[in-house]
Amino acid sequence: MVLGKLVIALSAVCALAVTVAFFYVGRGRRKFANWGRRAYYGFILFTVVATSYLMYLFLAHDFRVEYVYSYSAIGDGLIYNIAGFWGGQQGTFLLWLFLSSLIGFWLVRRSNDEHSGYSMFYFMLTNLFLLTVLLVKSPFTLLPGLPEGMMPPDGRGLNPLLQDPWMAIHPPVVFSGFAATSVPFALALAALTLGRYKEWVPRAQPWVIFSVVTLGTGLIMGGYWAYKVLGWGGYWAWDPVENSIVIPWFTSLALMHGLLIEKHEGSLRKSNLFLAMFTFVLIMFGTFLTRSGVLADFSVHSFVDLGLNAYLVLYMLGFIGLALGWLAYRYSAIKVPEVNKKLVSREFSVFMAMLIFAVTAALVLIGTSAPLFTRLWGDPAAVTIDYYNRITFPLAIGLALMMGVYPYFMWRGEGTHVWQKIAVAAFMSVAGAAIAFSFGVRDWGYLLFAWSAIFAFFGNVLYLVFYFRNRWYTAGSYVAHIGFGVLLLGVLVSSAFSTSEKVQLRQGDVGTALGMDLKYVGKLQDDAAQTGRMEVAVRRGDDFYMAYPRYYWSEFNQGYMRKPHVEKSLFYDIYIAPEEHYAPGEDPREKLANTLELLKGQAKSYDNVEYTFEGFEVGGHGETGGEMRVTAKIKATPYGGQPEAIAPYLELTADNQKIVGAAHLTNGTAVELAGIQADAGAVLLSFSNPNQPAVQEASLLVLEVSRKPLVSLVWVGSILILLGGLLALFFRSRNELQAVARPVLRPKSRKSAHSHELVPD
Repeated sequence: MVLGKLVIALSAVCALAVTVAFFYVGRGRRKFANWGRRAYYGFILFTVVATSYLMYLFLAHDFRVEYVYSYSAIGDGLIYNIAGFWGGQQGTFLLWLFLSSLIGFWLVRRSNDEHSGYSMFYFMLTNLFLLTVLLVKSPFTLLPGLPEGMMPPDGRGLNPLLQDPWMAIHPPVVFSGFAATSVPFALALAALTLGRYKEWVPRAQPWVIFSVVTLGTGLIMGGYWAYKVLGWGGYWAWDPVENSIVIPWFTSLALMHGLLIEKHEGSLRKSNLFLAMFTFVLIMFGTFLTRSGVLADFSVHSFVDLGLNAYLVLYMLGFIGLALGWLAYRYSAIKVPEVNKKLVSREFSVFMAMLIFAVTAALVLIGTSAPLFTRLWGDPAAVTIDYYNRITFPLAIGLALMMGVYPYFMWRGEGTHVWQKIAVAAFMSVAGAAIAFSFGVRDWGYLLFAWSAIFAFFGNVLYLVFYFRNRWYTAGSYVAHIGFGVLLLGVLVSSAFSTSEKVQLRQGDVGTALGMDLKYVGKLQDDAAQTGRMEVAVRRGDDFYMAYPRYYWSEFNQGYMRKPHVEKSLFYDIYIAPEEHYAPGEDPREKLANTLELLKGQAKSYDNVEYTFEGFEVGGHGETGGEMRVTAKIKATPYGGQPEAIAPYLELTADNQKIVGAAHLTNGTAVELAGIQADAGAVLLSFSNPNQPAVQEASLLVLEVSRKPLVSLVWVGSILILLGGLLALFFRSRNELQAVARPVLRPKSRKSAHSHELVPD
């Protein structure tokens, strides 16, 4: 739409004017501040208009717009039509810009001096990056080839996997955190530019805490969505898109602890400046990794390349150059005392926590970037989940220990009766580990992990109950540390001691899994809103309930989708995830007899031929005019014969039609790519073969039934961490507002240096 593109362009013009004006303010020409503020209000206005206009197009179902057509449909309903706004790349960039423009209002209203002038200058550079992306790839572009005056009757719709309340609000929360990291980034660069290193700390602290809270909330929402929607039984998979959020979250946590030390001791200034700048750079790097297409073979969440790579890399290198350049230039001039290394000081425990967060972020970054680096020497390769588990296991233990001792140490030295107080918490933690041992836990690593988590919990609980002195502005840290201990314990127990069994249920028959009787009643036919819902009766002793897992074909994803049934209780969850379903008379793609579902690297046999799925090729335009082609690279090896390389493909056209490209073996068998199971990274192959076995007559449901002990602790611990963060944010923000409003005496003019007036700081 011309109006949408025009408004984005006007927003860019205003943003450029703001950038120039505040550059001059930073150079000491304060008269430009008023011009800069007026231009910023224009930038906000046009950004809000662009955001509102795109939302209107979604609500009005204007499917002439390619982005609206691609991410909404009339049948999706109001909530998911709104969520379609951030269902794709262009919409998320506009959402990011909108939230950043609102956050910048805090900076611009107090931009009168050189420091705030440079802060606005660097802050606006981050917004110019977003505007560049939106100018290159506008969300207001019309559908290509659409005749003038024509309107498609319906849109493609939002991805069914995203049609969940948690995912509807997940992106705005995450992008609030992304936008917030640009404030410490700008404040740190301004401090380096002017060589003034103290005033940025109190201004940055609330925004660092805000980014910790929002990114953490987004991670929890995403984890809970994965747990109850995807059906793979977990809440965290170390997927690159997940890691692109957790890495800056770790560095924000490191910065939050580093600023605490700098505020009390004046040390770690160089480290804090580095972390403040590179947290935002890491968000840009994560944006590049997940939106450039380089991880298409390694992430089920990765976006298709929109041709933005050059702009992403250019801006990212520019910001890295700014950060490293100023830090190197000012490095020798930044004089600070060394951090107190006394083992029983609060500085040491906070410093160790900061170091652990920073090291964790670095190691996760290395693992996430592995496909990018390894392609320099050959075929790209990703690290396994075991890599992440191994590196985080000891680091989590060390972090829990620091959190357990933190309350009892004082700044600059030892407190009163420190070791006696710590001994009580340690003894209670040993008792907790002994209980775990009595329940059959024999692995010493697990016992140490459990002990450290319980120690973090009891160390902070006992302090709040017996030693807390009504300093409520510090209560947030103790609540967050309690939550961390609970979270660690929940992660350990629910992951390490989860049990599962598979069961095949023909309709009407009863099977057994994990001591429970399960009866497949049948597939519900009157549930248009929840296609593919199965009804399973579950009984264990006197307990009885009905479970409703879902397994269905999605035209949107061109693959099978599944959604588990989760039966929650205080001590464990029963997780019932469908793996396959076959019903006679339905679409031939559902017949188990002539299909194979393959994970990457997996080999299965059909009709005396072994098929190995080697990977995807995603994103290219096909010769038939398709919008996007997905090709499966398959190695077919006949028994006793030579392997053949085949490449069946699916191609989606601009009008949402599907083109199936079959591959043929030398024996005449036609192999089609019947579907892609996006949540599992699998393909479904179908075969046309005269020797195909007879179709089974009875409806069959294959389930994986799992018992996940104490998974509720993961969610309880997460909530406590967020509560602690909110308390810290409230008090830090209140202190910052009080500092802004506090009057100070300043000379009225150079001519009358002894005449004073009250001027806001």
